[in-house]
Amino acid sequence: WRSFLLTSHFDRPKQLGPLHHQSQDYVDLFHHFGLLKSNEKQTLRALPKSHPPRIDSAYLLVCPGAEYGSAKRWPADHFAKAAAELARENSYRIVIAGGEGDLETAQQVERYLRGSSTINLTGSTTLSQFLTLCAHASFILCNDSGAMHTSSLYHTPGVALFGSTEPRWTGPLSPAMTVVQEDVPCSPCFLRECPIDFRCMRTLSVEMVLQACQDTLQRA
Repeated sequence: WRSFLLTSHFDRPKQLGPLHHQSQDYVDLFHHFGLLKSNEKQTLRALPKSHPPRIDSAYLLVCPGAEYGSAKRWPADHFAKAAAELARENSYRIVIAGGEGDLETAQQVERYLRGSSTINLTGSTTLSQFLTLCAHASFILCNDSGAMHTSSLYHTPGVALFGSTEPRWTGPLSPAMTVVQEDVPCSPCFLRECPIDFRCMRTLSVEMVLQACQDTLQRA
């Protein structure tokens, strides 16, 4: 129905076998227009890092938001507990970041972290500054979000929490990122709001996530 708006269009190749990552759709587009050879293997190269942020110590970047909807957001108290323990064990400063739409969620995490040495930059950074935060973080803890993909491009080590979405389709492309997802019968549903008991995220325990964080740090 939208094809007539495009200067050029082509039929999407039929998908055979297991679900492929959404980024493959763009690779198929490049192949169609001859910008890539059909047998050319693509690897994710780390982007060059810009100037370091205004933080004078190693920091844990916490991005508790997700623009798509609340069904993709791990509970704020879980974020705070995991962040506090991870920061204590690794001598990290905690930095919370995200867009203006993430401000309420970020403030909830900050309140749970009361007493911790936390910097909340949510809604107060430019895009360039946010990219720099992702690039120079020692570790990132986030949902399936733009922060996850951005940090993945810099090969920043981290853990991404999945609930209502499918990591095989939209997961991080960098091996430096670990996906944590509980196997529940209603996931992935791809809904913005959970209509039942939010079990996909609530069953992700703080202990489970911390173990994934430590495993990721050991590999880094």
